[in-house]
Amino acid sequence: MTDGSQTADRLNAPEFLRGNIILFLILLVFCAVIVLAGFRVYQAQKKEVESAAAAQLSAIADLKVQQVRAWRSERLGAARFLASNPMLVAPVNPEETAELQEWLQRFRDQYGYLDLAVVGPTGRVLVGDLGRPADRRLRDLVAEALRSGHPVASDLDRYSGQSAKMDIVAPIPSKTGGPKQAVVLRVDASAFLYAMIQSWPTPGARRHLRLRPFSLADVAGHA
Repeated sequence: MTDGSQTADRLNAPEFLRGNIILFLILLVFCAVIVLAGFRVYQAQKKEVESAAAAQLSAIADLKVQQVRAWRSERLGAARFLASNPMLVAPVNPEETAELQEWLQRFRDQYGYLDLAVVGPTGRVLVGDLGRPADRRLRDLVAEALRSGHPVASDLDRYSGQSAKMDIVAPIPSKTGGPKQAVVLRVDASAFLYAMIQSWPTPGARRHLRLRPFSLADVAGHA
């Protein structure tokens, strides 16, 4: 009996081992299916989250563009309105010059402009103050405004430190056919842009906006 039992056990050992191997393979396949299914679920959820985040950022970006366009249009409109004031025609005597100079200073201080001046076709200041002589960029801007007959705005420029400034030039209508003149308004855009950038939802986007060259014309289009 003992020899028979041992013989039977030896005969059944391969079957037992084979069964264990099959069971192990089944469990291995089952685990692989679970892992693969979990990975696919993760990928699907990741895509959904990324799509939702992209849609949200796109909507915010569209809103920011609208804000920049509105802000830029307001500046151009203010320059157009100011240029239509008959007082801006270059004075013909010292008394009128002093009167216009004082009026420009009050206007500048009241509406928060950095500089304000009436200039000739070459960008030379006739009345007011620009803080520094006209450079080539400003001369080209004046020429463009006088040629087109419409207000134009420069891209943002950093004169010193972190302040972002923008020049707006509007042609002054001449009813007498005299020398062409234009009004130049220098705007500090830092406060507006800082508030807009800080409200951006991701730090990476804020760093990107700070570092890249920024053109309001590219963002807002021509008004």
